[in-house]
Amino acid sequence: MEERSIYQTLEDFGNKVQSDLRKSLVSKKANASKNLSQSIAFNVKFKSDTEIQFKLELDRYYGAVDKGRSKAKKEGLVPLRVAIYQWIIQKGIAVTSRNDDASKRIDLTKKGVGKTLGVGRPKLRKMIESQRKTMAYFIAIKINKFGTKGNNFYSEVVNESLFDDLREQLSDSFKKDVLIDINKIEIK
Repeated sequence: MEERSIYQTLEDFGNKVQSDLRKSLVSKKANASKNLSQSIAFNVKFKSDTEIQFKLELDRYYGAVDKGRSKAKKEGLVPLRVAIYQWIIQKGIAVTSRNDDASKRIDLTKKGVGKTLGVGRPKLRKMIESQRKTMAYFIAIKINKFGTKGNNFYSEVVNESLFDDLREQLSDSFKKDVLIDINKIEIK
């Protein structure tokens, strides 16, 4: 087995965790905007001659995706509604409206629907935006009322087993780094 320094071990660990978390998001179909996936980053840096810091960073809402979200108060409605509005756009969720006869719904985002409804592009855009805002509002109310279920994308990757493996790898790397430092002392 190749000997690696502590820094290299932490770099490899960060790459593995980052890759595994991204795969977990995709497998759980929780990657609509890709914002959370793209936010997963790590940093390994020397704080001093004797201290190395490893930091894993994710967007702040990763906890809600991982563990779910409990019922909330009305104060959380506006920021949640804005995020859901963006999610509706990114996900490409169909925006519908009732036809004159109210028997069927028409997808407002389909090509040529403006002519069918007898409205121009500006009016159609306003209709679509209004419907998306309405959808976002009602989804936010439901989330605030009932909460959401988490998918454990993070918990299934970052767990005790992962840290046990890291401890073992760091132990081996520590031996190499100490040996290198001892050799440097002997050379001087």
